[in-house]
Amino acid sequence: MEIGDVVIPRRISGISESLILHSGSNLYPCAIIANIKPFILVSVEGDMLWEDVDSEDVIVLCQSHPVVADRAIARWKNHDCQKTLNILKEKHKQVIDLANWSDSSSCFGASATKLFDVAKDLENYIKNFYKGKIIE
Repeated sequence: MEIGDVVIPRRISGISESLILHSGSNLYPCAIIANIKPFILVSVEGDMLWEDVDSEDVIVLCQSHPVVADRAIARWKNHDCQKTLNILKEKHKQVIDLANWSDSSSCFGASATKLFDVAKDLENYIKNFYKGKIIE
């Protein structure tokens, strides 16, 4: 198994049911491996991503066309970056909330200033992340 392989669900031994790749009412007969660890599958069209499929539940058919593989990888990276960005935004909110709380309490004045500086740095990091300058 490698990135870019086309896979189909493997039948579960002993019963007639099998893993079904779906999203809502849409069924997908196959998927592309976008990453190995963690194991990530993306639909051929790039409109769906699965993170909860075990690699042993699929069978490799062939290697996809490079354009399809690139689309699957880009879809996964975009999804992964969005998750990271959401975490950063939540951390930024937590730092601002803590700084506001510290600022309102007279004994934490210096700490509040430092927290506001950290929040500003985090805000700049998020802006650069949006611009694609920090994606590693």
